[in-house]
Formats: sequence, structure tokens, C-alpha cells
Amino acid sequence: MKITEKLEGILFAILSVFQFLLAFTIFVAVMARYVFKFPIPEINIVQNFSLIWLVMLGAGYAIKTKKHLDIDLFGAYISEKANRIRTLIIDIIILLAVIFILVVGYKTFLTGFVRTELTPIRFLDHRISLVYFNSAMFFGAIVMVVYQIINVIKSIKDVKSHKKSSGGDE
Repeated sequence: MKITEKLEGILFAILSVFQFLLAFTIFVAVMARYVFKFPIPEINIVQNFSLIWLVMLGAGYAIKTKKHLDIDLFGAYISEKANRIRTLIIDIIILLAVIFILVVGYKTFLTGFVRTELTPIRFLDHRISLVYFNSAMFFGAIVMVVYQIINVIKSIKDVKSHKKSSGGDE
């Protein structure tokens, strides 16, 4: 089994847990507020936590499946070789962008060690460290970088294989 397949399995498991957690906490919050007339402000922390992790890890999966933003104005009007080169250029630009997100995510992750959540939790005597929230950006960016490096390598191979199969002309 490839490492990327193991990573995808772990990613799906984590995404499933956070998706369930988000749906469950929304249900509990609605029931508590509107049925039992007893709002639970702390539940927003769990919802925000789940949502942040879903977005950041989901962005990594979107990059893996190439479901991210791609504006293709010229794809139908250029040759297959030019389209492969265009895809490679876009993949390199996306790689640079996710490396930037990784750097910012790392700095945000480190900042999380010294900052705490603003909303107090009634049953805790201290506030939650923001490292749990901020680590989502860092770990999500790691997943994005890994998958985007794989995409760039595939695009390079695709451009090279097209040159070999067409004899270098076109």
C-alpha cells in the first residue's frame, strides 16, 4: 500500500470524525436552545474547531483530487501540449501558494502555544490553548503541500511523456 493511500485513509477518518462532530454539535445546540431553552455557549467552540479542521484538511483533499479552483478560458482553444504546459504552470503556482500557507500556518501554530480561546468554558478552570485551532492550518497545509508536490510531479511527467510520444514537435 502506498504512503499516499495510507495518508488518504487517515485523512478520510479525520474528516469523517470532524464532519460527524460538527453535525452532532449543531443538532445539540439547536435542541438545547430552541427545545429546552438552555443555550450552551461552549458548543460554539467545538463547532468552530470542527469547521476549521474540515476546511483545512478538506482543502488538502481538494488539491489531491484537483477539485480546487481552476479557471480554464483557453483550454479548448490551445493544443494538447500547450494545455499540459498550462496545467504544469498552474500546478507550480498552486504549490507556491500552499508553501506560503504552510509558512503562515507554522507561524500561526507557534502563536497558538501562547494564546488562549476567548470564550471561557464553565467546567474548566483555564481557557483552551489556541494551538488546537491554529494547528489545523499548519497540518492542513502539510497535506496540501504533499498532494500538490505529487500533482507537480505528475504534470512534469505528463509534459515529458507528451514530448516523447509526439516526437518533440508541435
